[in-house]
Amino acid sequence: MELIKIRPVFEEVIKDLNLDMEPRELEKMVDVVNITDTRILKISVTCTDPKMAADIANDMAEVSKKKMSKLMDTPEPNIAETAIVPEEKSSPSYTKNILIGALFVTFVIIAVLTVMFVTDNTLKTADDVEKAFGVMPLTIIPESDIGSLNEENIVDEGSKKNRRKKRKK
Repeated sequence: MELIKIRPVFEEVIKDLNLDMEPRELEKMVDVVNITDTRILKISVTCTDPKMAADIANDMAEVSKKKMSKLMDTPEPNIAETAIVPEEKSSPSYTKNILIGALFVTFVIIAVLTVMFVTDNTLKTADDVEKAFGVMPLTIIPESDIGSLNEENIVDEGSKKNRRKKRKK
């Protein structure tokens, strides 16, 4: 695995494919994995151009095959399968990114609301006043419009008087 990811291999691949990049840039695009319990190596290339990714992977395999046999003084390893141009893009997944973003935003909103709730120390009820000052409040100011309550009461009382008068008649 390590012999595939050496600078001379990357330089030769860049030269073979006439790529306009540095070996470090190419190294970031290439991932080499050893398949568990085998001597098989898998070379993956991540690139915006699928054709270029396949060409880089195939050339990496060819160049590293030659370099390995020279460096280790062994026969050339075999290539089991060449890279093919992918039909579908593998990344970025817009659906996955949207879901991750939505979960992140939801988490942030819940965190902000929790902090606001925990740090809220305003007095809202008569019990809050009693707990804070140890004194029972003398009165409570209603939250509704007092004028509208008085008008409703007047109308209600007037209709009650009219009903009583009608009953008496």
